[in-house]
Formats: sequence, C-alpha cells, structure tokens
Amino acid sequence: MAKAKRRTTTKPFAAMTGMPRVIRESTGRRRRLPLPAECAGIPDVYTMTVDGGCLAPLVPDGALVFAAPGIWPGIGDLALIYVRGAARGVLKRIVTIGPREWTLRRPHPGDEVVAVVQFDQLNPPKFYCIEGSKIEAVHKVLHVSAPTA
Repeated sequence: MAKAKRRTTTKPFAAMTGMPRVIRESTGRRRRLPLPAECAGIPDVYTMTVDGGCLAPLVPDGALVFAAPGIWPGIGDLALIYVRGAARGVLKRIVTIGPREWTLRRPHPGDEVVAVVQFDQLNPPKFYCIEGSKIEAVHKVLHVSAPTA
C-alpha cells in the first residue's frame, strides 16, 4: 500500500495564486514548490510523498501528490484515504463512492444498509472495500509529480 511518508500543507494564498510557495513539511523541513495549474484557486492543498509502488506505473514510488481535503473524489479518481485510528493515509484509486453526506456518516442502530467505499491498486491487482463509517476523510488527488532523484 502506498502510505503517506510525510504530509505538508500550503497556505490558501498559494492555492489561489498558483505561485511557487514555501511549503513546510511535518518534519519541519521547508521546500519551495511550484503549485501545479490543477491546484490553482483551491485552498488547503497539501502534498504527500508516495512510499510504495501499488499504483505504478500510474503513480511511481517517490512521486509527489498534491491533494485537497475540500474536494470529494469521483469514480476513477486517485484519493488519499484516512481510516479512523490509522497513523497515515493510503493512496488508492476509487472504484465506487457515494456522496460525502452518507458515505462518512456513522450508521444508526437498526440500519439495514451500510455505505461502503471500494478502491483498487495495480501492483498486485487487488480490490478493497471499507465501510464508510470507518473512514475519517477522503481527499482527492489533483496532481501527481514525477519522483525526484
């Protein structure tokens, strides 16, 4: 599974202007990164360095992904999925997902239907299914940058 190696955040100003911005990583290190065009005008964009090759060649190991917590992914989109109680998020491709309002809600006693999210990986080919109430957050990936040497 591709897991979050480090998580960084940008200030909303950077997302609105599309200009290179100093981004502080959770490790305390700072980097100047150009904001991709897909991220312009979107607040709270952050980055994650991919650790693992489960989505290669689509997303190679070491790639930098830009994600936005305020954008709900659709079928076929890449997304960072944060499961309740897990220390890190995982990067997967969405197969089936419903609207945010009912996907992430906790079921009521007596509910007969449970919302689920299905996602997959490429290496090895595998499908996953998780109950929506066990998911803390799902953030759409807006851009994938090639790994740096």
